[in-house]
Amino acid sequence: MTGIIGLKKVQVMSIKSSTVVLAALLLAMLCGCVTSGSGKQSTVSGGVPANSQAIMIINGEKIFPAELLSFPVIRGPLRQYIYRVSLAQEAKKRGITLDESRLEEVVQGEKELALNRDQTWEEYLDELNQTEAELIEEKKADVLFDQLVAADVDTSDEALRKFWDENKADTIDRYIKKYFLPDSERDKLTFEDCKDFVRERVLQREMFPKSDALFKRLFNDSTLELLCFSSDEEANHFENLILYNLQEQIKAEAEEAQQQAGESGLLAPETE
Repeated sequence: MTGIIGLKKVQVMSIKSSTVVLAALLLAMLCGCVTSGSGKQSTVSGGVPANSQAIMIINGEKIFPAELLSFPVIRGPLRQYIYRVSLAQEAKKRGITLDESRLEEVVQGEKELALNRDQTWEEYLDELNQTEAELIEEKKADVLFDQLVAADVDTSDEALRKFWDENKADTIDRYIKKYFLPDSERDKLTFEDCKDFVRERVLQREMFPKSDALFKRLFNDSTLELLCFSSDEEANHFENLILYNLQEQIKAEAEEAQQQAGESGLLAPETE
């Protein structure tokens, strides 16, 4: 995936859980700050609030909300945290709970990857700069996202049967290849034999475009209100920097990508 959508999706989603925790703490500090007794924030040189409560002190220097949010590196983790909150809210709204067994499989896969690289689990986590708890939190979001996407795919018997009828020969070829069956079994295979495999193929085909659509919707439908500024103008400025400007860029490229896809008739590739 290229362009703004691909780059921004990586920017929003591919941030480690330790950074997400930092973003949550920053938001808590930002929303907990107060204004001066006059109810308005005065500023010093550079637009930094002079009378609002500092949210931290670094080497004896007070750091104020506007100063912190003016630092571009801070805004990426904040976007990731906004996305994570939106993801959890969407799952709750739709009554989807985390598939714990799937989470265990994903975490076990990470442990097997460490073994394949001749690393201990601790060495693998150190390389990722994560604790086990942080990695698990990251994988929870991934699993929950996949569950939301899968819930939008029609895997009814009718839909699976339709796919089977339209792709029977190719599906049998792939089934035989995957399970190392002799070619003599080809004519014996039925829809019921291959039903679970057909479901996998349908999910594989449909989840790519649906995952991209879900990500865009979750992120583009998110809203943000910064409570640490008494001036609406200043609050709006930083809300735009953190969220709304990026939303506009993603929406603009989404429209362009949709138009190009429609003209070329491109479909998501199916892997072996």
